[in-house]
Amino acid sequence: MEYTRKMVSQTTHKSRTTHIWQVWAIYIVLTANLSEEQTLKQACPSCDATQLCNCSSMGLDFIPPGLTDKITVLNLAHNRIKHIQSQDLQQAVNLRALLLQSNIISSIDEDSFSSLGKLELLDLSNNSLAHLSPVWFEHLFSLQHLHLQGNTYWELGESSPFSGLRNLSSLHLGNPWFSTIRQRNFEGIEVLQKLWIEGGNLGQYEAGSLRPIKRINHMIINLRNTKVFSAIVTDLLYSVTWLEVREIKLEIEKKSFVQNSTLPFRLQKFTFKDAFFTDQYVTRVLLLLKEITSLQELEAIDCVLEGKGAWDTTEIKRSGESFVETISIINIMIPNFHLFFDLEGMESQINKLKSLTIASSKVFMVPCNLAKHFSSLLYLDFHDNLLVNNRLDETICKNAWPSLQTLNLSQNSLKSLKQTANSINRLHKLISLDISQNNFGEIPDVCAWPKTLKHLNLSSTQIPKLTTCIPQTLEVLDASANNLREFGLLLPFLRELYLARNQLKTLPGAAPLPNLVAMSVRRNNLNGFSKEEFESFKKMELLDASNNNFICSCEFLSFVNHQARIAQVLVGWPEQYLCDSPLAVRGTQVGAVQLSLMECHRSLVVSLICSLVFLVILILVVVGYKYHAVWYLRMTWAWLRAKRKPKRAPAKDICYDAFVSYSENDSDWVENTMVRELEQACPPFRLCLHKRDFVPGKWIVDNIIDSIEKSHKTLFVLSEHFVQSEWCKYELDFSHFRLFDENNDAVILVLLEPIQSKEIPKRFCKLRKIMNTKTYLEWPLEEEQQKMFWENLKYALKSASRRWCWHPQKLFLPRGKIMSKYTWQVWAIYIVLTANLSEEQTLKQACPSCDATQLCNCSSMGLDFIPPGLTDKITVLNLAHNRIKHIQSQDLQQAVNLRALLLQSNIISSIDEDSFSSLGKLELLDLSNNSLAHLSPVWFEHLFSLQHLHLQGNTYWELGESSPFSGLRNLSSLHLGNPWFSTIRQRNFEGIEVLQKLWIEGGNLGQYEAGSLRPIKRINHMIINLRNTKVFSAIVTDLLYSVTWLEARNIAFSTLDETELLRVMSSAFAKKISFNQALLTDATVPEIVSILEGMPKLVEVEMKDCILLGTGRWKMQIQTNQSRTVRVLTIDKLSIDKFYLFTDLSAVTGLLSFLTRVTVTNTKVFLVPCSLSKHLQALKYLDLSENLLGDQSLEHSACQGGWPSLQTLNLSQNSLSDLEMTGRSLSHLKNLILLDISKNNFGEIPDVCAWPKTLKHLNLSSTQIPKLTTCIPQTLEVLDASANNLREFGLLLPFLRELYLARNQLKTLPGAAPLPNLVAMSVRRNNLNGFSKEEFESFKKMELLDASNNNFICSCEFLSFVNHQARIAQVLVGWPEQYLCDSPLAVRGAQVGAVQLSLMECHRSLVVSLICSLVFLVILILVVVGYKYHAVWYLRMTWAWLRAKRKPKRAPAKDICYDAFVSYSENDSDWVENTMVRELEQACPPFRLCLHKRDFVPGKWIVDNIIDSIEKSHKTLFVLSEHFVQSEWCKYELDFSHFRLFDENNDAVILVLLEPIQSKEIPKRFCKLRKIMNTKTYLEWPLEEEQQGLFWFNLKVALKS
Repeated sequence: MEYTRKMVSQTTHKSRTTHIWQVWAIYIVLTANLSEEQTLKQACPSCDATQLCNCSSMGLDFIPPGLTDKITVLNLAHNRIKHIQSQDLQQAVNLRALLLQSNIISSIDEDSFSSLGKLELLDLSNNSLAHLSPVWFEHLFSLQHLHLQGNTYWELGESSPFSGLRNLSSLHLGNPWFSTIRQRNFEGIEVLQKLWIEGGNLGQYEAGSLRPIKRINHMIINLRNTKVFSAIVTDLLYSVTWLEVREIKLEIEKKSFVQNSTLPFRLQKFTFKDAFFTDQYVTRVLLLLKEITSLQELEAIDCVLEGKGAWDTTEIKRSGESFVETISIINIMIPNFHLFFDLEGMESQINKLKSLTIASSKVFMVPCNLAKHFSSLLYLDFHDNLLVNNRLDETICKNAWPSLQTLNLSQNSLKSLKQTANSINRLHKLISLDISQNNFGEIPDVCAWPKTLKHLNLSSTQIPKLTTCIPQTLEVLDASANNLREFGLLLPFLRELYLARNQLKTLPGAAPLPNLVAMSVRRNNLNGFSKEEFESFKKMELLDASNNNFICSCEFLSFVNHQARIAQVLVGWPEQYLCDSPLAVRGTQVGAVQLSLMECHRSLVVSLICSLVFLVILILVVVGYKYHAVWYLRMTWAWLRAKRKPKRAPAKDICYDAFVSYSENDSDWVENTMVRELEQACPPFRLCLHKRDFVPGKWIVDNIIDSIEKSHKTLFVLSEHFVQSEWCKYELDFSHFRLFDENNDAVILVLLEPIQSKEIPKRFCKLRKIMNTKTYLEWPLEEEQQKMFWENLKYALKSASRRWCWHPQKLFLPRGKIMSKYTWQVWAIYIVLTANLSEEQTLKQACPSCDATQLCNCSSMGLDFIPPGLTDKITVLNLAHNRIKHIQSQDLQQAVNLRALLLQSNIISSIDEDSFSSLGKLELLDLSNNSLAHLSPVWFEHLFSLQHLHLQGNTYWELGESSPFSGLRNLSSLHLGNPWFSTIRQRNFEGIEVLQKLWIEGGNLGQYEAGSLRPIKRINHMIINLRNTKVFSAIVTDLLYSVTWLEARNIAFSTLDETELLRVMSSAFAKKISFNQALLTDATVPEIVSILEGMPKLVEVEMKDCILLGTGRWKMQIQTNQSRTVRVLTIDKLSIDKFYLFTDLSAVTGLLSFLTRVTVTNTKVFLVPCSLSKHLQALKYLDLSENLLGDQSLEHSACQGGWPSLQTLNLSQNSLSDLEMTGRSLSHLKNLILLDISKNNFGEIPDVCAWPKTLKHLNLSSTQIPKLTTCIPQTLEVLDASANNLREFGLLLPFLRELYLARNQLKTLPGAAPLPNLVAMSVRRNNLNGFSKEEFESFKKMELLDASNNNFICSCEFLSFVNHQARIAQVLVGWPEQYLCDSPLAVRGAQVGAVQLSLMECHRSLVVSLICSLVFLVILILVVVGYKYHAVWYLRMTWAWLRAKRKPKRAPAKDICYDAFVSYSENDSDWVENTMVRELEQACPPFRLCLHKRDFVPGKWIVDNIIDSIEKSHKTLFVLSEHFVQSEWCKYELDFSHFRLFDENNDAVILVLLEPIQSKEIPKRFCKLRKIMNTKTYLEWPLEEEQQGLFWFNLKVALKS
């Protein structure tokens, strides 16, 4: 046994030793692994050693150790790794992606990737590999993507490095030094999805090198060598589906790509990117590509075309039709695009084209002839070009684009939606139209559209309101990013509606959109939507209402939290639906907000509180009614009134010597003793006694107060009864305000019986004080001392002088003769006033808007006459647009102070000669557009003050033989003429020497007598509208030295002969010449310019709404003289039909050097030649707004040396799209101060831009900028960024003084710290909810702030600030009319300054605290009152009463213990206990009675004792007496008994009358008792002893029954 034990022990020891070594070995291994993982963690902290290991940009010099088989993605990009060793990736056997790009790897061990059999992506790009070894890739069986570009190898070797990569899908090769491709380089690769070869310097390509690859889906090759390009294309025709060639400068040899091959072509798409073309090689490329019959799509991106479109169209046409169906040209740069031809001859190449995209390429039109040949085109994209409405109308001419279904015209220069619709209406098959990012503005109500149109994009078109111009056929409408405030269109077929980034406050109505399926209203001003609105869209599947200003009201939260479909329908729910108010939950997700019960059910909570208070008050009322609280309140009110009355009534109101206050119990002594003694004295005293002298019907308290005030003294008869009387206390209270407080002897105290002051109750505090400090009279019982008492009392009463009551007499005014004295004067005045009132009433009836004071506006009233009743108060009378035919003499006779008389647009044909004779103060008379056939000088001869006379638009054809205006010495402006006006005579303008303005409408003026206008010595502004150039020449001859500004309208200078007539102008002294609606030609322009240049004082030339027939190819060089006085040139809306063929105006460069101000607006300017800009040396102001300038054309226009003196530049409403490029183009303008680039489409802007250092004013309004960056220069003093998509503003602009941010989406005011010098700011029509006192006052220098038309949340804090901030009215623009509340909903639309929120809304905690305090106070009072009046006891009694009422009718017989329970008053206990108990309990057989003194259970509540005793007795015996009915306990015993006794209609109750009681004398609370006594028999205790035996017999019989 011992041996065995030893063997076992040894075996165990050996086994333990073996396990120790195993554990140690495992420990060593684990320690090593842990050490490696720790090393990996230290080298790459972001590596979690599981699947993804991101170690990019860590500055690593090596691949970190510790990589395990758990890692599937290893990112080591952007480090400094130089070498990859064999063991680096040995353990990462499950790696799927290895990213090693942008290191400096120059060498790789041959077996470095040997364990990566599962690797799918290997990126070694942008390293320093000088060669590629096939050994690296031979174990990468699963590799699909290999990126090797950007290294330093120059060739791929003799053989293919990729022969073993059977699963390779994409391969990226090449670098700037890559120069050679050999035949065997791509062996082993048969199919590739993408092959990208960077071969900018590729110079050697062995033919057939790429042919081993049977199929390539997308081939990208960067190269410049055209020979290599041809060889590669030849090899790829049969394998590549999409070939993309980059950075090539095409100089193609006349060599075919197709060399008699019979194989089918695979190439379907050809792309040129960053390529360079010339006119010569475009033709060659087109011919070569047409040989590839499989080619369907041709694309050119970011290419340059050096040419004018002068292609060999004959050769192209001869080569046959093209097979290409899709052409895309994006951002092609044509330096001389303004000289580009109309591509005539290309018609045959476009017949089969189905899709055409020409974007960002400055297309301003497509010639109609070319457009008609796009017979198969289905899709046309012209976005981001220069199309305007007139050019669009020519582009979409009749029969053009006959098959077109989709048209994109976004981001052009269209301005009229109606014209756009009219043009597009010719496309009868159009389905989808995109005209977004144009500036339409207001749109009309009626437009014509194709009946097939279903999709319309109107986003970002500055439309403020959608009208019925929108077609009802639409199924998809996008009106995002406009200024829409409502949407109410009827679109019965609409399925998708996009209204994002507008200013909607509510969802569109569902009824006009019955088929709507999807809608977007994100980034509007929605506060929420109701369940009814949401569910009204019956077919709605998707609704995007994210990023709105949701007011998380209780109704909205209740709806979204209980609506099951919310999560399925709302896009972006719940992350993008955040509360904007209340402020406490701003920024919280709508779905996560839970408002308090007080916020959501305020009415309910208030109702509950009010109900509670009402209940408390009701209880108080009940209690008060029981305890006469109303009486006490009235007494208190009387007491307060008495306290506030004057100290003493006037002496004249004293009626009594003394008012006597006494107790009713002392009335015998007062009335029979004191009154007899005092009122019968000599002289007598008059006493006031309440029984005798109080006014009947008057309230007793008022009687007391009045009696005290009408008495010299108040005499108190004191006794024990007095101090116990409540009324005596009130009389003492009401008296002490007039008596005790005056510190006199007006109070006399008489003690009828001895009373110690300490025995007087504390409520008689004044009385106690008087008795302790002053003398009083005490009534003696001894008769001999009573005489002295009366003498002392009479002496006290005599101390005041006697006065009796006095009543004033009523006064009456005398009547009679006073009236008759003024009767006739009053009657005359009455007649005059009646007449005047009658006239004014007549005027008021005819012209209700006339207030008969100063302004009388009776225009458009349909009047046939001048209304009567005009007075001398009227200064302005407007009778325009009526039907007045005749002006009579008396019509204006009374209007002697009239300053302005407007009679235009009537049908006046005759005027009486003296109609205006009384209007000597008239300054303006407008008789235009009437039917006056002649003008009479008599009309005007009395108008001495007349300054402005308008007579145009009548029917006169001449002014007469003499001057009608000779008497108008103060005349300043005169308007004459009409379509029939044909003659001006020599004397017509005599008497007029100076005019500020003379306007002659002479369209048919044919006769002008020379010298007619010479009498006028000076005319500041002369407007003449005529067609006859000879007459114009004669008029100009007369005006050579008198006119300062000459404006010619509707005149045509189409021939040199007509222009030659203007030669006389060359000596005119006019400073400004204007041509309005004039016609010019290439032939006449040089002559006109020559004439204008000859004018010695000419400073400004203006052209408005003119037409130029030509292209600027003027036949003669304009010769300029040396005067060069012209400084200002204005051209507005010059129409040049073929503006795109206009030359560079090199002929007029000599005229430009002295110009200081140039305006060329709305004239389709797309380029200012650099040479022209350089000649504008003196230019300070340049306005090129509403034109077609693009970024590149601006760069050319504002070239170096151009506009060197420019200070103000307006480029608004052009086609600029790159703010960085715009700033860079203008950065060399060293004097530029103001720049307006508004209404361009910039979109996102960069962080860094170059600007002129002098720039101070920048206008970026309406440029679609979502966020302002530091691209904005810090030198600015004025910045306008209105009408963009800005959600915040945080730029540092230290010099800024004015900031305009209207119509954005700001929610808060910009910070004040980055804008220390800001003086004025506009943030109107944003999403501001309000601003705090701190924000407002942080702008120290702010003088004007326009924050109107925002979504103000009228919170208590905001209202408190605006109502108590003194500077609000001075600083806020539009205050208070344009500052309206948006929420709470109860005050939406109300002016902020007029809103007064309730105390509950603004001080909720305070109100709740007050209510709680009130309730607490009420409860406290109830407790105190209840404690004083034993309320608990009464409650317990009530509860016992209720329990008794609900108990069974009768207790079981076994529980009956007594024959009778005796209920009696304590005052009757002697008779009960000594007489009745003895008689009944000692009878034979004895009766067992239950008496409360003897039989109640000690410690048990007395009520329970009563109930139990009644229930355990056969009978209840009531001993009735006067004391019984006054006893509260007896009442309860009766109450508790009647539930079991009276209600059973039996004889369980026995009534014993101890003394006679009439039932009517029993209190009403004993209602049952009164009823029993009136209907049933009861026992009455007889006082006679002989009858008492019968009483006891009857009682015993009753107890036995």
